[in-house]
Amino acid sequence: MKKFTLILSCALLLTSYMSAQSSAAPPDVDMQKMMKNMMPGEVQKMMATRTGDWAAELTMYMDPTQPPQKQSAKVHNDMIMDRYLTSSYTGTMMGMPFNGTATLAYDNGTNKYYMSWLDNMSTGMTQLSGTYDEKTRTITLNGISQDPMTGMETPMRQTITYVDDMHTTMEMFGPGMNGGEMKMMEIRLTKM
Repeated sequence: MKKFTLILSCALLLTSYMSAQSSAAPPDVDMQKMMKNMMPGEVQKMMATRTGDWAAELTMYMDPTQPPQKQSAKVHNDMIMDRYLTSSYTGTMMGMPFNGTATLAYDNGTNKYYMSWLDNMSTGMTQLSGTYDEKTRTITLNGISQDPMTGMETPMRQTITYVDDMHTTMEMFGPGMNGGEMKMMEIRLTKM
């Protein structure tokens, strides 16, 4: 009898779930909107113009009382799934090998950009989101990053400016010593 009751309960639960799913099915108009949100569009095509190999000149502003540190790196950009721009950085930082990976996405539904960043100088992930200004050709992203000195999460801002087809400039900002925002890094990318 217990076995029969358990089977009956599972059947009723499954029937209830399927009924709820079918009554929640969106009308055709919503399905068209969903399909439009799923498919790559003009923004993804614009992001795809950044694929290929790039030379990166990095300027780091670690201490405002000291001259900035300069480094160089190589960047390889790829589109994956025709939707996401991935960037793989290789170079050296503070005399050590450096590898970093960024993924940039544009969500057609929210009309926002999203970026994640991972590198071998950390065990965390930086996540940012923001919008694009057509007039300045700049994506401005805001998010949270981990401060390696304190281990605390701190706000950060990043801009990506599409200067022209051969040049991109990225700038990263975080909390300064005086409590305001400070430019931490600038990366000038030139397509090879």
